[in-house]
Amino acid sequence: MPCSTTATAAVNAFRAVGAKKIAMATPYQDWVNQKEKDFFEGSGFQIVNVAGLGLTGFDVCELHPEAFYSFAKSQDRPNADILFLSCMGLRSLEILPRLEQDLGKPVLSSNQVTLWELMNLAGLPTDVITRDFGSLFRLGNRRVEIDRAPNNRVERPAA
Repeated sequence: MPCSTTATAAVNAFRAVGAKKIAMATPYQDWVNQKEKDFFEGSGFQIVNVAGLGLTGFDVCELHPEAFYSFAKSQDRPNADILFLSCMGLRSLEILPRLEQDLGKPVLSSNQVTLWELMNLAGLPTDVITRDFGSLFRLGNRRVEIDRAPNNRVERPAA
């Protein structure tokens, strides 16, 4: 049975939209942001900005999408190909279309890339989603082979 992680889904989605330079907005503390930056850079991307709100626990889930919208928008950089909103606990899907319109570039989120990845793995067409979950879903189904960098290694059982 195919499976994935949010980190792998993000790498696949970044590649699917052709991103090389990424700005990131998170609710995390700096030490978590650094780990995430290291992972994505180890996967071949350049992180041009990463900033977090320093939140922990339920504070992340209670953050109103409009409050995160303003913060996320301020973390974009002109040289970034995309803005990535990192954290499965964020209510990010509802702000993606407006951020993309305001910034003029793809905006991806943990929730969005995970759903997109799972639909791809299951062979389900992404166009069955009738809500606007951003430009990633308008690409349709697109699997991308990922490089297995040392920090992104997947052990496969012998056949």
